[in-house]
Amino acid sequence: MVDFIKGKSNTSKVRVWAKEQRETKVNKRPIEYLSDSLIYGLSTFCDPTAPTRKENPISEISKKARNQYSGDTCLFEVGCYLYFRLDFWHYKTNIQKGNLTILEFCIKQFLKVFEKAMQVSNINDIYDNRINLYAKIIKESENVLEERHHYLTQLLIRTKNNSLPVIYDFTDFPLIIIDAVELTFLDIAIKAFELGMIPACIETMQKFYDIIDTSN
Repeated sequence: MVDFIKGKSNTSKVRVWAKEQRETKVNKRPIEYLSDSLIYGLSTFCDPTAPTRKENPISEISKKARNQYSGDTCLFEVGCYLYFRLDFWHYKTNIQKGNLTILEFCIKQFLKVFEKAMQVSNINDIYDNRINLYAKIIKESENVLEERHHYLTQLLIRTKNNSLPVIYDFTDFPLIIIDAVELTFLDIAIKAFELGMIPACIETMQKFYDIIDTSN
C-alpha cells in the first residue's frame, strides 16, 4: 500500500516515501525490493537535501532552481524517461519474455506511486504519451540523445514548481525560454542522471535477473 505524508505543494511525497521504504525493515517480495530501489534511484534527481558546494551567488541560484524542480511532477517526467530507457535496454539486449513481466510490474508500481502522489487520473495516458515521444525520436532523429534531452528539458520546465503533467501534441510543442543559469542547471542535472543513475538502475535490474537465473 502506498501512503504519503502531507507536505507543501512543492515537497516531493515520493522522495519521502522512497527513503522510508529504503530504511524500513519490512519483508517484501524480491520484485518489490527491485521496484522500490528503482523509484529510490529516481528520487535522487534534484534532491534539495543533497549536499551543495560552498555558498556563493551561483550556488544560490542553483539552489533556487533545485527547489523549483524538486517536486513529484518533475520526478514523474524523469521517471517516464528512466523507464523508457529500461524498456529500450530490454529490447536491445533481447531480455527473455518472462523478465519483461518484471519490468511491467516495476512500471505499474511507478505509475501507482505517482498517481497517488500527484492525484492525476489519466497517468497511464500521460506515460504512454511520453514513451511514444521517446520511441519516435529513436526511429526518426539523427541526434537521438541530444533530442531526447531537449524534450525532457522542455517537459521539466513545464512542471516547474510542481505544475501537473498533461498530454501534449508534440507536433505543436513551442519552445519555452528560461534563464540561462537555470537552463544550465537542468542540463547538468539531466546529464548527471543519464550518466550515473540510469546505468545504475540497469545494473540493478541485471543483477536481479542474474539472481533469478542462478536460483532456477
